[in-house]
Amino acid sequence: VFACPQCKETINDTMTQCPYCSAAIDPAAAEAAADFMSKVSDACSEASYLKIMARSIPVSLLISFLPFVSGAANLAFYGLLVAVPFMAYRWNHRFGKIQTDDPDYAQVKGHAKVAILIWAPCFLFGLVSIYVNFFVHHKPIQ
Repeated sequence: VFACPQCKETINDTMTQCPYCSAAIDPAAAEAAADFMSKVSDACSEASYLKIMARSIPVSLLISFLPFVSGAANLAFYGLLVAVPFMAYRWNHRFGKIQTDDPDYAQVKGHAKVAILIWAPCFLFGLVSIYVNFFVHHKPIQ
């Protein structure tokens, strides 16, 4: 699907005439517009996933203090510390330079930055935690 160039209604890319405004549709332009709209939609979806992943980092950290689930929560915490910056870089590389007036895209464009802002203090906490656990509390074998 894509937006009609004249009336902006969403139509199928196989149509040769807009059912809303009766504008003629060029099949090649329709296919290119549908591909672009699909890319914008993918950008919005992946940015939403990225935001959810970033918000899960502090949640998994808090859950790691609960008995019986701390191991799984720690695994999630450190896994997300690796995954979030990778996904943010990937999103920025794939979608960061899209030029569109789509309001959904404009809203989600900042999600990668917000994800890094959430990730950064959690990453620092993770580094301090690793340092304390392995170098401060670790006693050498005697």
